[in-house]
This record gives sequence, structure tokens and C-alpha cells, in this order.
Amino acid sequence: MEHDPLLLIFIVFLAGVIGGELSQRLRLPEVVGQVVAGVFLGPTYLGLIKVNETLEVLSEVGAMLLLFLVGLETSIESLRRLGRMPLVVGSIGVAIPFIAGFWWAWSLLALSLPASLFVGAAFVATSAGITAKVLRDIGAIDRDESKVILGAAIVDDVLGMLVLGVVAALQTGGEISVGPLLGGLALSVLFIIVSLWVGAFALRKNPRLLDFPLDPLSPLTVSLLLCLGLSVASAHVGLAAIIGAFIAGVIVAEYPAHKTIVSQVESVGAFLIPFFFVVTGAMVSLGNIGGGKQGFLLVIACILAVISKFVAGFFGARRLGNRSAVIVGVGMVPRGEVGILIATIGRTQNVFGEEVFGILIAMSLVTSLIVPPLLRPLFGGNVLKPSRD
Repeated sequence: MEHDPLLLIFIVFLAGVIGGELSQRLRLPEVVGQVVAGVFLGPTYLGLIKVNETLEVLSEVGAMLLLFLVGLETSIESLRRLGRMPLVVGSIGVAIPFIAGFWWAWSLLALSLPASLFVGAAFVATSAGITAKVLRDIGAIDRDESKVILGAAIVDDVLGMLVLGVVAALQTGGEISVGPLLGGLALSVLFIIVSLWVGAFALRKNPRLLDFPLDPLSPLTVSLLLCLGLSVASAHVGLAAIIGAFIAGVIVAEYPAHKTIVSQVESVGAFLIPFFFVVTGAMVSLGNIGGGKQGFLLVIACILAVISKFVAGFFGARRLGNRSAVIVGVGMVPRGEVGILIATIGRTQNVFGEEVFGILIAMSLVTSLIVPPLLRPLFGGNVLKPSRD
């Protein structure tokens, strides 16, 4: 398998197609089946998928296209109308889970202070990709609740990287320099604001910026270039690449014919987006989780992870009403690939051992799988009023 990359790509894509189809037949979002397919084909069970650099790149591009699509269906005006709510939800959604994760590691596992702080950082993560996919599938991406979730996920990413920088410095025994940390935070915020303002302003002033007379597909080509360019820039300022992709989508949403671009990007995404979810599942190895004490610790970790994010989202979004606040709370729960990434960093740097690593990976998977089946019925009621966009 390792020596035949095309066969590996075929197997991963086939797993995504079959997993998504079976999931939809069970009236579940297709992302559930795709992640589960990755788990079964990964190292935990069949061992048919070994995540390599090729799959990682395809997975990241798939995630970028997904968030680009979400941005295309999100207007700047709708984000502005929500005011400070995403900032409040995101900030609380960093503080409470961090405290919960720290307490779990410090009290129940008796880890060192630096290691406990690192575990707290893993609890902070929010996977915008998984929730965004479900929101698009159920046709709820234009709701105010969805915009709060996605806006708060961006805040989570900015503050989460700041937290990770602090705890990583503590773990290595280095000095925490406030200046560079605040400088990095300011750079991230400046990047988001300037990219949105300059990009949207330019496209409003000259909608033909995406048009090349001799190429009927030029709006799609230029849009994808902007998506990739802002993704690279986002990664270089310390944010996740998918944040740049989301910003690019919000900018291109100002283009008069952006609905055409949506349908074109969806065609490309039909091939690439499943890689993100199948590879996320394949990154999970549950072999380090046994019964007894490990199972108990996993249950407690999952409970704390769910409650801490839900409480933060619920109370931060109370102004939208109780039902909408519940939706926001649930939508903030998945840790997904972000939680897996932070746990992997901790294990690579020998912050904690295989037992803690396995529990954090399993927690990230569990929180990612329980949310998609809940969002559809929550949005299915008649209590929620349609978005005004």
C-alpha cells in the first residue's frame, strides 16, 4: 500500500463515498460515515490506510475547499450584524475548556504542571471543518447560529494558538516573552481584519477583478488562487490554513455571480473534501485505550470536553434565544482534527505518554461523532426564524 500511492488514494476516496452513502441511508450526516470509515481502515482495525504526506496534503486541501465554500455562503454584513457575540462565545469557549482539561490532567492523572497545561490546550480546540460540513449538508449555513459558530471557531483558533505557544514554552523550560506572544496575536487579528476589508472593498469597487475576457472559467481560477494564497498567508501568521480559506470565501461572496462559483467549487470539492474526513478518522489509533481506569478517564474527559464547550456556547449566545443558544453550544463541541493535531504535538515533544495521547485522540473522535446527528433535529424545529440575509 505504501508503495502504490494511487491505490491508496483510490481506497481513501472509495471509503469516503461508501461511508457517506451508508451514513445518509441511516439518516445521519455523511461526515459521520466518512470519519468512521477512516477509523476502520486505519491502524485501529484493518490497517489499510497509513496516513502519509500525500494524504495529509489532500486532506488539508479538502478542508480548505470546505471552509472556502462556507465562506462563500457567509456575507460580511451578516457577520457584522452579530456584533461581539462570536468573540464572546469564542473567548469563553477557550477559557472554560482549558480549565476543565487542566483539572482533568492535574487531578486525575497527576501530570506535571506543564503537561497539564498542554492537555488543557488540547481541550480548547474546535473543529470548524466538521461542524461546517454538517451545517452545509442540512442547508443551515446561512443561519445566525451557524455564523456565530464559525466566527467563534476563528476566535478559538487565534486564542488557541496563543495558549499553545505559552504552554509549549513552559514545557521546554523556555522563558515566556509577552512581547512576541502579543505581537503574534496582534498580527493574527490584523491579518483577518485587513484581508477581509481590503479584499471585499476591492471586489465591491471592481467586480470584474475575477474576470478574464478570454477565459470563461477565470472567476473560478482567480477565486481558487485567492483561497490558496490566503490559506498560505494564514499559516504563516500562525493561524490554521482553513481560516485563510474561509476569509477568501467571504471576500469572493461579494462577487455578483458568486453562486456560480459555489456550484463549480462544489464539483471540485466532491472529490477532495471526503479526504479530509476519512484521513481524520485514519489518524485515530484506539489501540492505546483499554478498559478499567483508561476507559473511566476517557469517559470523564469526554464529559468535560462536551460540557465545557456547550456551556461556553450556550451562555455566550443566549441573546439569540434558548434554542439557538443550544445549537451554538452543540456546534462548538467537536475537537476533530485540531484536537488530534495538538495531542500529536504533545506526544512528539514527550509532554505525555501513549496512554494520555490515546485518550486525547479518542476524546477528539468522540466529540466529533456525537455532534452531527444532533444538529439536524435541532435545526429541524419551527422555533428558529430564518436568517434575514
